[in-house]
Amino acid sequence: MKFSVIHISDIHIRSEDDLVLSQHEKIAAACYRHMPDVEHVFFAVTGDIAFSGKADQYEAAKVFLNKIKDNIFDEYNVNASFLFCPGNHDCDFDKSNEVRKILIENVKKNPRNELGEGVIRECVSVLDEYEKFLTEMSPTPSLDSKLFKSYSFSFEEATIKFNSLNFSWMSELNEKQGEMVYPVEFISDVTSDDQGKSIVISLMHHPFNWFGQGSYHDLKDKICSVSSMILSGHEHTSLSSNVINSNSSKFYHIEAGALQQDSSILDGEFSVLVFDIEREVFSESGYSWDDSKDCFIEKRESGWISYSNFFANQKSSGLSDEFYEKIKDVGGNFVHPTKSSLHRDDVFVFPELKKSDANVDEEEYCNSLELVDSGGNLFLRGGESAGKTFLLYEFFLKHHHLGFAPIYIDCLDVRNASLSKVEKHVNKSVEKQYSKSFLNDYNQTPKSKKIVYLDNFDQLRAASEHRAKFLKYFIDRFERVIVTTGTSLEYGDLTDADIANVSQDFERYEILPFGHQLRHKLIKKWNGASYDLEGNFEDPAHKISEAEASINSVIGKHLVPSTPFYLLTLLQSFEAAQDSGIQNSSYGYYYQYLITNSLKRVNFKPDQLDELFNYCSLLAFEMKKHGDKNISSEDFLAYNSFYSREYTKVDFEERRQKLLKAKILTFSQDFYYFSYSYIYFFFLGKYLAINWEDESIKEIVKECCDHLYVRDNAHAVIFLTHHTNRTDIIKKIINVSSDLFSEVEPISFNGDTEFLNDFIEETSKVIIGEVDPERNQEVERKNKDNMEVDGEVDEYTQPLEELNFQDKINLMFKTVEILGLIAKNYYGSLRNSFKKEIIDESFEAPLRALKHFFMVLEKAQEPLIRELTTIMDEKSSPGDDNEKIAKKLLFDIFGIMSFSFIHKAAASVSSVKLKEVISEVAREKEVVAYKLIDLSTRMEMPGNIPFAYISEIKKITEGNYFSRRLLESIVIRHLYMFKTSDADKQRLSQILNFDIGKQRALTSQNKKR
Repeated sequence: MKFSVIHISDIHIRSEDDLVLSQHEKIAAACYRHMPDVEHVFFAVTGDIAFSGKADQYEAAKVFLNKIKDNIFDEYNVNASFLFCPGNHDCDFDKSNEVRKILIENVKKNPRNELGEGVIRECVSVLDEYEKFLTEMSPTPSLDSKLFKSYSFSFEEATIKFNSLNFSWMSELNEKQGEMVYPVEFISDVTSDDQGKSIVISLMHHPFNWFGQGSYHDLKDKICSVSSMILSGHEHTSLSSNVINSNSSKFYHIEAGALQQDSSILDGEFSVLVFDIEREVFSESGYSWDDSKDCFIEKRESGWISYSNFFANQKSSGLSDEFYEKIKDVGGNFVHPTKSSLHRDDVFVFPELKKSDANVDEEEYCNSLELVDSGGNLFLRGGESAGKTFLLYEFFLKHHHLGFAPIYIDCLDVRNASLSKVEKHVNKSVEKQYSKSFLNDYNQTPKSKKIVYLDNFDQLRAASEHRAKFLKYFIDRFERVIVTTGTSLEYGDLTDADIANVSQDFERYEILPFGHQLRHKLIKKWNGASYDLEGNFEDPAHKISEAEASINSVIGKHLVPSTPFYLLTLLQSFEAAQDSGIQNSSYGYYYQYLITNSLKRVNFKPDQLDELFNYCSLLAFEMKKHGDKNISSEDFLAYNSFYSREYTKVDFEERRQKLLKAKILTFSQDFYYFSYSYIYFFFLGKYLAINWEDESIKEIVKECCDHLYVRDNAHAVIFLTHHTNRTDIIKKIINVSSDLFSEVEPISFNGDTEFLNDFIEETSKVIIGEVDPERNQEVERKNKDNMEVDGEVDEYTQPLEELNFQDKINLMFKTVEILGLIAKNYYGSLRNSFKKEIIDESFEAPLRALKHFFMVLEKAQEPLIRELTTIMDEKSSPGDDNEKIAKKLLFDIFGIMSFSFIHKAAASVSSVKLKEVISEVAREKEVVAYKLIDLSTRMEMPGNIPFAYISEIKKITEGNYFSRRLLESIVIRHLYMFKTSDADKQRLSQILNFDIGKQRALTSQNKKR
C-alpha cells in the first residue's frame, strides 16, 4: 500500500483575490507524478491558513483546497482527507481582550501551573472562525480537545494517525521566540496499535525553538514519544532532518516553506511525501514556484528513505535486545556534542564498491546499497577500518525488514571449522540474535528466506580445504552468502583448487575509501540540522562547510585512510578542538590525535608518549636515510639497540608487537614500514623540527623546498610546518614561490587586460535560473572523485629551470597551498606583518603565472582569432559573424582561466581567522586582482554576503568588461554553491543587474507576525 501526504503551510489568505488561489491546477499538476498506486491522499496544512483569522479568508481557503483535491481526483480517482493545525495568523486578534492578555502573561510567568478549562477557553476564543472551518473540512477526530486532536485512518495494511497540536492557543500579535508554553498533559498517548503497522504524524505550526526553556524539553520528549514524523511551518524555510531527542528517541522533522508570503507575488513552496508501507520507506519532494516556467518545479527529492529507524521508535521485531543494541552501536567510543547517545544509523553511509573481475576490461563501480536486492552471493574485500562489519549490520537490518531471517557470524569467533561444530555455532548465533524459543522456527524456515553474513573470513582458523567445506555448508543452506575479507587475503586465494568450485558464482567487490561525495554525506549526518540538547536550533551549513574543508585538508592525497573510522575520529577531534579552544590550530594536532588514539587502544600510557614519539621520529628519519620509507628486520633490531644505548632501554619485542598492534607499523616480507603515509611524515616532520639547528637537516629541508614538486618533499615540508612556525623555514618556501614567473609583474586587472575588452562591445546581462546549491555541490564533488579515480599526474624530477609551463603551474599551486596551510595553522602565533607577507605571495604567484599566460596569448591573439574564424566558417550558416563569435569565445576562455586562478588562490587562504589580514593586504595593494581574490575568500563559505564590498568593486570596474565578468563569476559561484535567501538574491540583482526572476521585497510584517 502507498499513501501520500501533501504538506502545505503558511498560505496567509487575505482575500479571494490572492494570486496563489488561482494556482490550484498547477499545484495539483505538480503532485500528479506521485499519485500512481497511491490509495489515499492526506492534505496536511500546518497553520496560517488565513492571514488574520477572518471568516471570508476561510471561505476562500475552502474553495481553494477543495479545487486542488478535485483536480487530483479527476486525474487519478484517489480519495483525500484534510488535516489541519492552527497558526498564529489563524487567530483573529480583534477578538482578543485584556482578560486574555493577562491570562497569557500569567501562563508565561508560571508555565508549569495547571491550566483550568476557563483559561483555555478564553485563550482559544481568537480561533473561533478556524474551528468552524475545521469542522467543515476535516473528519471527526478520534480524540478531541481545544489544544489537541487526533485522527485515525485504518487500512488493511496499516493504521495512519495524525495528531493536530494547537500551539497558537496563546499566540499574540507580536509574539516572541522562546516565550511560548504548551501543557504537555493535553497530548494523548497515541501510539502504535498492537496489530499491523502504524504511522503517527504530528502536525504543529511553530517549531520547538519558539518554546521557553521551562517547557521545551518536556514538550519535545512527549511529542517525540507519540510521533513517527513531525510536520511544521511558520519559519518559511523548508528543511528536513532526522532528529535524535535528548532521551535518545528519534523522529523525522519536516519544516515547510510558505505557500504564499505576499498575496501579490507567486513565490510559494510545498512538498509531497509518498509512503510505501510494504517496503517501510518514504520519499519527500519539495516544490517551489518558478516564474520563468510558470509552474511549480521540483527543487529537491530525497529518494526513498527507510522509516524503520524512527517510525514507532521500536527495535526490529524478533531480534534480541542484546543483539539489536550491538548492531545499532556505533563502536569506537565516539561521542557527539549534541546527542546524548550516538547510534550507527546516525553516521552510517553506504560505501562505494569496485567490482573485482579479471574478465572485465573496464572497471565497474557501484554503491553497496544496490547489492541489498541483487540476490547473489558476494565477497567484499576491504581494509581493517573500511567499515565491513558496519556494512554487514546494515545489510542485516535491511534484509530483516524485507522479511528474511538473516544471521551474522564473525569468523574470528569460530574456533573449530569442522561441519559438526559449524551447525552448533549457527544454532548458538540464532539463539543470541533472536531467542532460544525461535530456534525451532528458524530451522523450519525455507532456504529462500535465509541469508548469512560471514565476517572476517580471512581470519577463519582453518586450512584451505576446510575453508572450502565451511563455505559450502552455508551455500547449501542459505539463499545468499555474503562474505567479508581483509586486504591480507587476495581474491586469488579464494579461487585456488580447494574453493574454486564452491565460490565460482560469487561476485567480488572491493570496498573503496570514501571520496568527496561520501565524505560530505558522513559530515552532513554528523552535523545534521537539529536542535541541541538545550533546545537551540543549529543551522549546520557553515559547520559542515568548515568540517569538510578541514577533513579534505587532513586527508590530503591518501595521507590518512578515508574510511568511516578515521573520518569519525577526525570529526570527533574537531569537536574536541573546539571545546578546548584550539580550533583552527595546526593540522598537526589532528594527526597527533589519530596517532594518540591508536596508541591508547594498545594501552600506551600518556606519560610514555613523549618517549615513544621520539622513538618513532628517529625511526622515520632512519627510514628516510635508507631512501625507501621502510627498514629491514635486521636494521630495525640494530636501530632499537642504538636507541636503547643512546636514549633509554626499550624491549624490542614488546615495542615491536605494540606498534604493530596499534597499526603504527606494518610488517611485510621482512620489512617494516609506517602503516599510513601521515604517520611516517608526522614523525619525520617532528624529527626535522626538533633537529633544525643541525646543518645537515637544514640542507635536507632546503633540498625538499627546492623540489616541492616531488610529492614526498612537499609532504615532508608540510609536516615540518605542522611542528614549527620558524620564519626561516617559511621564508624558504616563500622564496621558492617568488622565483616562479619572477620575470613578469603580477596581473592587476586594472588596465592590463584592455585588449580583451576590445573583443566584445558590451557584456550580456547575467540571468540566474533555478538554482539548486546542494545539487551543484554534489556535481562538484563527483567531478573531484572522478579526477582522483582517473589517477594522478606522474611526478617530475628535473631541475626547476627545466620545467615546462604546466609543471611550473603545478609547482606554483603546490607552494601556494603550503603557504596557505601555514597561514591558517599559525594565524594566532605569527605576527600580522609576516602573515601579510605569506598571503601577499599566495596572491602574487598565481597572478604572475596568469600574467605570463596572458602575455603569450595577447601576442598570438590575431592568428588565434583567424584560426577560430576559419573553423567556424566551415561549419556555420552564411551571415554569421564568426569573427565576433571567435572573439567572444576567446574572451570566455581568458575569463575561465582567470577565475580558476583567482578561486585557487582564494581557497588556499580562505579562513575566518585570516579575514582581516587578507582584507588589509588587498587594501594596501589597491589593485582589482587583489580585491577579487579577497572577495572570493569571503564567498567560499555560506553565510553573510559582503554587499558593500561587491558594490565597491563594481564601481572600480565600471567600463572594464573583463574585470566585471570576473566579479560576476565570483558572485554567481556563491549563488550556485550555497543556499541564498530571496532577499539577498534581490540585493545582488540590484547591485550587479542580474536577472533572477521577479524578485520583490518581502516585508517583515508578511514574513512573520
